[in-house]
Amino acid sequence: MARWTLIMGVVAIAGIFLSAIGIYLVFGTLVATRRATVATREIGENQTKAYVNIAKITIREIGAGDTHLHTEAVLFVTNTGNTPARRVKISTHCRFYSQGFSALQKDWSSETDIVNDRMYDRDVVDLPPDSDGVPVPFVLPQITEEYIHEKKLNMLASHWIVISGRVEYSTVFRKRYLTEFVFKGYVPFEGMPLMQRDSARVATYKEVGEDEED
Repeated sequence: MARWTLIMGVVAIAGIFLSAIGIYLVFGTLVATRRATVATREIGENQTKAYVNIAKITIREIGAGDTHLHTEAVLFVTNTGNTPARRVKISTHCRFYSQGFSALQKDWSSETDIVNDRMYDRDVVDLPPDSDGVPVPFVLPQITEEYIHEKKLNMLASHWIVISGRVEYSTVFRKRYLTEFVFKGYVPFEGMPLMQRDSARVATYKEVGEDEED
């Protein structure tokens, strides 16, 4: 009888041990399945989400005849992703820098002749996938013809103009992203500045939260 009791005890302990192993294996399978599901979803999102940025910037004078009315910066917005970008918002500001070519080697936040340090916002409702250069104009009211002549900004390479800012947008996965941009150009003798992207600043797409709107 004692032997039988011992055998039953061993069997019970073995059963508990095997059950624990089974529970561990099931839990491990569920965790692995969840990880695979999340990884697959992330891959799908990365392959299909919107990628919005500023492709180029042009600056133009708006006027009638010889009368200068105002200066516009036209930002060309692109969506290189495979899905629409929703609730696109662009924020930008403009500055002049008086160091000439050496300005490129210095911190842009110091020793500046600030033309307009105010951030301007513009909402773009939606951008379809593969959108190529949708123009979004911004008026730069403080860059007048008088200001250009007063500051002698028409001297070749005497000043640099820098337009920088950020783009926020939502994806179809209800996630909010932000990317930043910086363009610079010198003010030539004739015409408006020729803008080019700052090649040292690569566009990055940062997730900044969830889209709370419907």
